[in-house]
This record gives sequence, structure tokens and C-alpha cells, in this order.
Amino acid sequence: MNRLENKLQDLESRYSFLDDLVQQLNDIVARQQIQLDDQQKLLQIMQERLIEFSDKMDHGGSQLEERPPHY
Repeated sequence: MNRLENKLQDLESRYSFLDDLVQQLNDIVARQQIQLDDQQKLLQIMQERLIEFSDKMDHGGSQLEERPPHY
């Protein structure tokens, strides 16, 4: 019976370790998802600004700083 108890304790120990590991991995994945969401928002903002900049350039760049004619 002692051998069976040792195996049971070993399995409980492994289960506990794996349960902790799964929780740690879940936390990491959750943090990475937040980071990905933030990066997607930033990318969307940058894309919108690039489109605005491109539109300004297509319309003669009058909104951009240009040198005065006397230079």
C-alpha cells in the first residue's frame, strides 16, 4: 500500500505543478493579447495618418511647410 500512496502523492504533485504552469501560461497569453490589441490600435492610427499625409501630398502639399518663394 505504501507504493500506491507514493505514486498517488507523485501524481498529485505533478498535477499541482501542471496546474500552476497552465495558470502562468494563461496569464502570459492574456498579457500578450492585450499587447497585440494595443499594437493593432496603434497600427490603425498610423495607417490613418499615412493616408491623411498621402492625401495632402496628392493635393499639392499645401498643408505642409514649404519654403517661401524668396529663398
